[in-house]
Amino acid sequence: NFKQINLFYFSFAMIILFITFLILAYRWKLIIKDYKNSPLSKCIKVFFVSQSFNIITPSNIGDFSKAYFFKDKKYTLKIGASTIIFERIIDLFAIATFSILGIIIIDIQSKITFLLKILMILMFSILVLLLTANFKKNSIIVKIIKIIIPFNKIKNLVIDMLSYFETLRKDKINVLKIFLLTYLFWFLSLIQGYVLFMAIGLTKVPNINFFIIIALIPISILIGMIPITVGGMGTRELAMIVTFSPYAPASIMILFGLMFSIRYIFSSLLGLIWLNKFINKK
Repeated sequence: NFKQINLFYFSFAMIILFITFLILAYRWKLIIKDYKNSPLSKCIKVFFVSQSFNIITPSNIGDFSKAYFFKDKKYTLKIGASTIIFERIIDLFAIATFSILGIIIIDIQSKITFLLKILMILMFSILVLLLTANFKKNSIIVKIIKIIIPFNKIKNLVIDMLSYFETLRKDKINVLKIFLLTYLFWFLSLIQGYVLFMAIGLTKVPNINFFIIIALIPISILIGMIPITVGGMGTRELAMIVTFSPYAPASIMILFGLMFSIRYIFSSLLGLIWLNKFINKK
C-alpha cells in the first residue's frame, strides 16, 4: 500500500497542511491580541513549540504551553488558560458542524449522529454564554460562582478566567475573524484528508465521495481528542478503521491514519527547532 501512494497528491496535501499551520498561528495572534500584541513570526514559533508538547501529552494538553511562553504581567496564566479553553471550544463546535453537515448530506442514521448533535448544541450554548453573559464582579453569574464553588482560590481563578471573555467580545469584528479562521482551518483540514484519500487511491472506490469523508473524518478527530493516548495516536486511527469499515479495509485505513497523523508529527518536529530557545528564556 505504501508503494502505491501518489507522491503528487501527497505533496499537495503537505502544502495544504503548512497553510493550516499558518492559519492557526494567525488565529492565536487574534485570540490574545487584547492582552499581547505579538508579531506573527513569534506566534508561528510558539505554535510549533506547543505541537512538540502535544506529541507527548494526551488530548493536545500541550496547547497550554502557549499560554506559558507568552505570559507576562498582563497576559497571566489565568487569562492564558481561558484563551486555550476558548480555542478548544470553537474547534469542537466547528468539527461537530462539519460532521453533522456531512452526515445529513449522506443520510447516516446512528447513535453517533445523535451524540454529535448534542455536542454541537452544548458547544454552541457554551459559546453563546461566554460571548454574551455579564461576567463583571457584581453580575449574577459571578455571585452564583461564589456560592457554588467552595474554595476561594478556585473561585478567584474562575472569575479571573471569565474576565477574558468580557474583554474578547468587545471587538466583535475580531471574534468574527476568529470564527471564520476556525472554519477555514477545519475545511482545509478536511480537504487535506480528501487529497490523502486521492493519494492512496481510495477516491476511486465507488462508495466513497467527498461528503462521506467530510462526515466521518471529524468523528475520528473527536475520538482522538479523548485523553487516553499520547497525542491522540492510536485512538484516532482505530476510530478511522471503525467508521470507514463499510468503505475500505483496515490495512488501507491504518495507512491513511498514519498519513493523517503526519500533521502532528511534522509540526512537533518543527517545534524542536525553537523549543530550547523558549525553554531557556523562561
